[in-house]
Amino acid sequence: GLAEGAGDCVTVVLLDAVLQVVLLASLAVALTWSCTRPYAALLLLSVSFGAMCAAALSEPLFTLAWALAAGLLAALYLSAVPEARPGYAPKDEYAPLRSTTV
Repeated sequence: GLAEGAGDCVTVVLLDAVLQVVLLASLAVALTWSCTRPYAALLLLSVSFGAMCAAALSEPLFTLAWALAAGLLAALYLSAVPEARPGYAPKDEYAPLRSTTV
């Protein structure tokens, strides 16, 4: 549990449950996106690893630091992704195929 004697049992169980859900969800999405979105997958793997460490250490300050770092990494990633920018239009990969006549 979290630092022996700190907090009640319900808080400890809920925090651990939330960490486990974040760990498993981010790991599942990272594995799913590993081939198509490698940078997003790496970010999610780091979030999953951090959640695993936070759950294993059971230290409230480490958990808070991990949550802040994961949020900062996500914000940095989203600011660097071209799709997140206003006015972004994806390339039409099928345009060359439509322009040819048979």
